[in-house]
Amino acid sequence: MKNYLKNRDRAMDWINSQDHDFARGITILKDAGFKPGVVSVLERHGSGRHESNERLMYHMHDFIRCFANPKAKEDTDITIGVVEGKELQPDSLVNDKIPSMLSDGVKEKLDSGTYPEIIAEVISVYREAFVKRDKLLHKLSELPETNDDDTIMKRREISDAMKTLSDIMDKLYPQYEAYVTGGTVPEVFKAPTIPNPEDIGNETAKAAPRKPAIDDSGDECGSTDDDSSDVTVPNVSKAELQRQRKSIVTKISRAKNMLLYQKETKQEQENPITDPKKVAKYQAKIDRLTQELNDIDMQIAALA
Repeated sequence: MKNYLKNRDRAMDWINSQDHDFARGITILKDAGFKPGVVSVLERHGSGRHESNERLMYHMHDFIRCFANPKAKEDTDITIGVVEGKELQPDSLVNDKIPSMLSDGVKEKLDSGTYPEIIAEVISVYREAFVKRDKLLHKLSELPETNDDDTIMKRREISDAMKTLSDIMDKLYPQYEAYVTGGTVPEVFKAPTIPNPEDIGNETAKAAPRKPAIDDSGDECGSTDDDSSDVTVPNVSKAELQRQRKSIVTKISRAKNMLLYQKETKQEQENPITDPKKVAKYQAKIDRLTQELNDIDMQIAALA
């Protein structure tokens, strides 16, 4: 990357600005040489897409924390169809067949009352969870890179809340997908409790001991491994964190290979998954594991 400290300051100014000018944000990331594949696609999509603005904010936060977390530099964003700097073919993208619940088109239909009541509630809760998860990500990035009890507890609390929101979104998506592809509407819908970012990560208290976060058994989506386990392990040794990190990196790599090659290992020819349901399933797994990886990297950096 180029002139990291200078461009990091520019990125922080952009995040704290009122307008979040899309073109200026793109310029900052381009000047820094950060995620060129992702930035190129975002620039081509332009600010007209609500999703593009959300992803630009997401990657700007990634850029700010990439010095302590090298994985944040990864030139991949399945949401806009970029994997390892390469853009996937259109027929392999979820959004070509199933409009994103975050898109302006879906919002317009939501506002106009086009959707059945239950589906409208599913979409509204999904969008609320996404916005609040993004706020928590920003809150997490603002925590000091230390490993004192208070910071560990706050980091754990924010990470747990983000994971709760991700799990809620993962459970809502199949209901939306079933409606879009087959017109299926659930008979009933019980709205989940959405964590409030303003109430999370503020208290000062001693962190309680917790069980190790990572289970090495299983790997496939839908397998016996529990990717919904707790994220942060306070007061754990650096060696244990590195062991957990290695396990997560392996799982992420296998899931990404499944998306690109439909095999757990890299193949000579790309053969991306085109089934939207499977793409969404693997991406959900990658997102969960990436969040766990980010949290562990922050702890390792604090111990360095």
